[in-house]
Order: sequence, then C-alpha cells, then structure tokens
Amino acid sequence: MVREEYNSIFKELLTQNIFFLSFFVVYCDELKIRTMAFKVADEYRENPMSLRSGGVTVFVKESSGRILEYDKVKMPWRYIAKLKKENPDIIKAWWK
Repeated sequence: MVREEYNSIFKELLTQNIFFLSFFVVYCDELKIRTMAFKVADEYRENPMSLRSGGVTVFVKESSGRILEYDKVKMPWRYIAKLKKENPDIIKAWWK
C-alpha cells in the first residue's frame, strides 16, 4: 500500500475512533485516551539490522502528540539523530 493511501485511511479511522492492532492504547479510569504509541511495522523500516531480533525500543513524540514506537533498534542514539534530521516535527525521543 502506498504511504499516502495509508495515511488517508489512518486519518479516516482516527476520526471514527476505530483502532486496529498495529498500535496500542492505554486508557485511564474514565476510558479516555491518555497515551497512544503507534508501532511502526517492519515493512516500513529501511535498515536490514532492524529486522533482526535484539536491540532496544525507541519512542519518538511528534509536535502533533503522536508517539511512534520503533523496536529492534541496535544503535538508538544514531537512529534518533537520523529521525530528527528527517522529521522536524519530532519534539522528544527516548529509548528503553
């Protein structure tokens, strides 16, 4: 699927409050969304090392409030620097 098509479908699902398994949602007591992290699928990863097991999970917060989760990252400091260079909307990044 082309990335533009994916983005338009994704925006449509968000406006209808429909969620699917590619990300998880943490709810507070009132069942309102508190934190949402979108797990980036392997098919959107460019580095072959990101397809092998091991490494850390990197979280990136954009100015829109969206949090992206990248797993199996081997060199998180380099990965974060590259993401920040490619996307000026990133306001915070961390790994665990």
